[in-house]
Amino acid sequence: MKHFLKIFIPALLILAILVAAGWFFFAHRTDLTMSVFAYWGDHYYEVGRYNRAITCYRQAVKLAPDNVSLPIRLAETYILSGNYSKAEYTLVSAITQNPDSVALYAALSKTYVEQDKLLDAEQMLGRITSADVKAQIDALRPATPVFSPETGYYTEYIDVTVTSGGSPVYVTLNEDYPSIATDAYAGPITLGGGESKLVAIAVGSNGLVSDAAYGGYTVGNVVEPVTLEDSALDTLVRELLGKTAADTIMTDELWEISELVLPDNMTTLNDLTRFAGLKQLSLHSANDLDLTQLASISTLESLDLSGCTISSAALGAICTLPELKSLNLSGCALADIAPLVALTGLQTLDLTNNTASDITALSALTELRELHLTNNPIKSITYLNNCLSLERLYIENCGIVRLSGIAGNASLQELYCSGNEIADLSVLSGCTALRVLDVSDNQIKDISVLAELPALEEFNGDNNQITAIPDFDETTSPLWRFSVNHNEIESLEGLAGIDNLNFVLADYNKIKDITVLESCRLLCQLDVWDNPIDQDGVKTLQDGGVIVNFNKNYKEDTAE
Repeated sequence: MKHFLKIFIPALLILAILVAAGWFFFAHRTDLTMSVFAYWGDHYYEVGRYNRAITCYRQAVKLAPDNVSLPIRLAETYILSGNYSKAEYTLVSAITQNPDSVALYAALSKTYVEQDKLLDAEQMLGRITSADVKAQIDALRPATPVFSPETGYYTEYIDVTVTSGGSPVYVTLNEDYPSIATDAYAGPITLGGGESKLVAIAVGSNGLVSDAAYGGYTVGNVVEPVTLEDSALDTLVRELLGKTAADTIMTDELWEISELVLPDNMTTLNDLTRFAGLKQLSLHSANDLDLTQLASISTLESLDLSGCTISSAALGAICTLPELKSLNLSGCALADIAPLVALTGLQTLDLTNNTASDITALSALTELRELHLTNNPIKSITYLNNCLSLERLYIENCGIVRLSGIAGNASLQELYCSGNEIADLSVLSGCTALRVLDVSDNQIKDISVLAELPALEEFNGDNNQITAIPDFDETTSPLWRFSVNHNEIESLEGLAGIDNLNFVLADYNKIKDITVLESCRLLCQLDVWDNPIDQDGVKTLQDGGVIVNFNKNYKEDTAE
């Protein structure tokens, strides 16, 4: 036993010394420790054991944060294991520690490229703040792609080539950023008529990307023979151009056509893009056509689709037309008109005979001059208070109770609101430009506000409960037609002396004295059928050349 202890104790002492020396060595020689972790990281990387390689590389990075090769190897290992987010984080962290490392920026760019994130790569390289680093990076990046011929306007179809010093190039035609997966440039790009916007970027073998190149081309006025796909349109165009079935139609002849009323038997709208000067288009009662194609006719200023069946997609497409000023959607069974909010330049809109109840979108159409909402269950016109340019408004049979939405509208010239539930007209006092007012078939008793409308020329108040006519300014009033059939009026005194008055229609009231209109020197017709009039006054007006329509037997009939 003593012999054993003599051997074991010294051996144990030597081992302790060796362990202490090893600990001291590794604790104070981090470079060698890092090398050990890096060595084993490389070993596991080579044999495909990426998780163990990542563990080793992470320890090496901690021990040597200034060694830029280590985070690059770690990021590459993350990529091979499918963890791109960790790869990006590793390199971004390393760049924070080493902002002057060109290699780190190149590695990060390559990481983005591996994910087909070319835009991220370009933007990252563009954000480098160090002038020296940027200069070094720029020297390594592929050249910015070059388009040939140069961007611009052409009067013939062209083939565009894209070059970038031999590096692979990726190109799109729709303004989207190119994708490595789908947009590899393989040869000249043929551009047809219209506008084309190209985006190109080059990718180097080092993982760096070029600045993106943007090219805009317009190909127009290419004169060539045209074959129209739709036979009905072909027939129409030949009639317009005076051509026979055997004659050739040229593209420049189509450009001269600015207005088309399309036949009902059309099967496709594909040909309409050929009419480069088309400004007015009418298509009625079309139910089977793809109306989304209308969005490609960017020159349209006036579009009439009355009676057509319009889907929500079609309405959305129509509402992208940039030059549209007039739109007729009457009788299109539209319930949702929200997409119209985009047509801020619209001046005329016809929504007659639809089912729209929410007209919120119209509040954005501040350029509207004429609006038709007749036969829609809108009930309220509050959202028209922003439409201060309105000159003509049609809101018949809409269930409207109040006219407050147009209060104070000094542009309004014509208002048609028959067949509603309106009782109060006082809100019209500020509508000083109003020339035509139709409030027939409502619940109106008081029309005194009419005396405050200096421009009023025509008034229709038939089928209400009106009891009195206000006193108009006999010398300045432009009123020439006044209709109040089927009311409770007893006197026409308020109309006396109006110089411009031509027609008074007052059947079925309670009027006795009509001689008050003798002073209306331009009066040519007076209708007072079924009124208790003093017939002596009839002769007086007739002698003055006025046509008086009345019931001669009124008194006898009422006596019976």
